Amino acid sequence: MLNNLQKKYLELTKFGPYPTPYFFHIRKGGQILYYLGFEHIYDPKDPAWGVLENYLQDFIDKTDGKRRMVLVEGGEKMLPYNRKEQIKSLGESYYTWFLAQASAIQVSSPEPDTVDQLNHLAQKFPKDVVITCLYVEQISIRSNYIKPDNMEASLGSYLDYLKGISGWDANFFELSNISKCYQEISGVELDYNNLEYIKNETNPYQEINIINDVINTKSQYKDKVTLQNMERLWDKGYNLLIVFGKTHSIIHEISIREWHS
Repeated sequence: MLNNLQKKYLELTKFGPYPTPYFFHIRKGGQILYYLGFEHIYDPKDPAWGVLENYLQDFIDKTDGKRRMVLVEGGEKMLPYNRKEQIKSLGESYYTWFLAQASAIQVSSPEPDTVDQLNHLAQKFPKDVVITCLYVEQISIRSNYIKPDNMEASLGSYLDYLKGISGWDANFFELSNISKCYQEISGVELDYNNLEYIKNETNPYQEINIINDVINTKSQYKDKVTLQNMERLWDKGYNLLIVFGKTHSIIHEISIREWHS
């Protein structure tokens, strides 16, 4: 079920897409908040990188000597490379993290970590269903954005990551069990090439099956915790530069502007 923020998002976007990257800002006295929302980018030649660099430099100049922090989507980052072009291939969150560290600016992620997300979902859904839904979501994400050379190996690494941090029964992460659970949910065999259907059933704004419900529950929880953490930092007097996906930026703007209403 959609919450009020999601319903407002649909109302705001029903007449057409917002510009990309999407930018808004808040000023209160000498305190500023910059928010950049991207369609996730991984191409080192994408012109949007220049937009990010310009806004970050402007933020640096305007907050010199003040409390400030950069916030990114997707959890805390470990940078495996030290060259700009390589970092860009990991997406805008990693590149923002890289630039902030290079400028000696504190950088963090306001989202709940993956273990928190798993535990939240496990309170509402069976664990095998949770893992199956997250796996299917990753098929959509990796097919549309990351585009790894070896999809099965990439998804296998994701399952190993979840298994390692969750402490859950290893059977939940076996591909044979995931495929069986998926067929019980969707009524069709799991097919990496059935991307349009997978995209729809992992869309939190649709209601095809329980996968939509799980993904929406995760999305709502992440937004709730993220906004609480952003507001806490703002109330402590931090100047903030925030870089997230565009959908998040539009939804978050609704709440962020209410801080000042």
